[in-house]
Amino acid sequence: MNAWRLLDSGIQTASHHMALDACILDAVSSGLSPNTLRFLQFSPTAALIGFHQSLDHEIRTAFCSSEGIDVNRRITGGGAIVFEPSHIGWEIICRNDDFPGPPNRLAQFEYLCSPIIHTLRAYGLSAEFRPRNDIDINGRKISGTGGVEQGHAFLFQGTLLVSLDLPRMLRALRIPIEKLKHKEIDSFRDRITTLDEHLSPLPSASDLKARIAQSVSDHLGIPLTPSPLTPHEHALLSARLPYYSSDAWIRRVSYPDDRRRALHSVIRARGGVIRTALVVDLRSRTIQSCLLSGDFFSFPDRLVADLEAALKDCPADRPSVRSRLAAFFARPERLCPGLCASDFETAIGEALNKLDITSHAFSLEESNAIFPVNGRFADLVQRNFTTLLLPYCAKLVSCPLRYDEGCSVCGACTIGEGFHIAAETGLRAVSIQSFEHLMEALAQMKREGDGAFIGCCCEPCYVKHREDFERAGVPGILIDLDSTTCYDLDRAREARDGAFEGQTSMNLDLLRKVIRATG
Repeated sequence: MNAWRLLDSGIQTASHHMALDACILDAVSSGLSPNTLRFLQFSPTAALIGFHQSLDHEIRTAFCSSEGIDVNRRITGGGAIVFEPSHIGWEIICRNDDFPGPPNRLAQFEYLCSPIIHTLRAYGLSAEFRPRNDIDINGRKISGTGGVEQGHAFLFQGTLLVSLDLPRMLRALRIPIEKLKHKEIDSFRDRITTLDEHLSPLPSASDLKARIAQSVSDHLGIPLTPSPLTPHEHALLSARLPYYSSDAWIRRVSYPDDRRRALHSVIRARGGVIRTALVVDLRSRTIQSCLLSGDFFSFPDRLVADLEAALKDCPADRPSVRSRLAAFFARPERLCPGLCASDFETAIGEALNKLDITSHAFSLEESNAIFPVNGRFADLVQRNFTTLLLPYCAKLVSCPLRYDEGCSVCGACTIGEGFHIAAETGLRAVSIQSFEHLMEALAQMKREGDGAFIGCCCEPCYVKHREDFERAGVPGILIDLDSTTCYDLDRAREARDGAFEGQTSMNLDLLRKVIRATG
């Protein structure tokens, strides 16, 4: 087999490395460059979102700007990461016909992680592959990976965490709480580990790269020859670097935050998070545009753009969407590892369910802030509502009753007004003090056959605990909170245990309107 190129791109900016990814992949696909194992490091620290993600959903851009953290977008899918100068990035760029491993994309993830796992085990670490794309040590992630296919070649990449300023990372990223539920944890801190936690002295970057290169060579059965960029790649880099430094690239997925125009949903499927934003013509009931974003992978790289185009002008109903999706994914070359047509149908269907809420005199913006539980909104409003569930975090931090179920209805916070609304409408108000208390309250309602509930709950909390609400089996309607929550601050564990010290605010106008709709 012909030798592959071993390329160490050194320490560069995020825009340089993102442009170089695209240039090398293009050159290898065109047969103008050899198959390549590339190492890369970043300076300054970079916050990188996945190809399908919306910048403002994933990154705290103001914090990154104040800290001098580069912000950019990868050409591969997956979730947002922070790449510090100590981290070792590794990439395999290979023509499809030359790849010695399995043809199945999901199987390739594990196959291409094997050299890194072998390297870590050589240092005495118990590294394991964890589907769909992580390398763990004792259940904690030390490397995330991802890939993309373009033309006749693919790029597969990973990040080896050597050391990490975790508090800084948590402030740079908007941690996707829907991931945390999937992994049965309450804090991102429980999910990450680094080499410096396990090895002392810490191996040098050159030693790590040499060992990884040898493992890749042995595993793939190919020799590696150190070689620089070709003149063609240098020319491509010069031409493309301005684009990969621009807002046109970094903000290429512009998720419409204007909830007065778009119907929104977010779901967690086996293959990743899917966010949906639909703009629907309300007169013709057709989809004018559909934006799909998230931390999933897609092959080929333009799959999502093609899917969004295929859904344009589709009737805004689930059977029509199902038919379009089935036809689209009937072509075997279209693949989202871990996802299928039914996952996208669920995601789009969740957004379409919001459309049904508008028929009850709610605006699109209001509909996006309403989450039906265990039923469709049209059916739920016919139920007998008996209970109003209110979050303790809406009480003043200084309130002596903050961590008690009661309320003096002093008028100093929105939860007091919630108790007042409950008294006016004949509902039983319950100040929910913790996740366990919520589950106990729902279990009691279930045992007593005590009608349905209306509650105030932030969207991340609903997404995280949606399965718990469904398992409880009690019908209800949840209303989104108006302000920053524990999930925005990575304080979900404190909130779960009833110890969150921040204050939130309930949407009282929408609460009153929902109660009127159920009357």
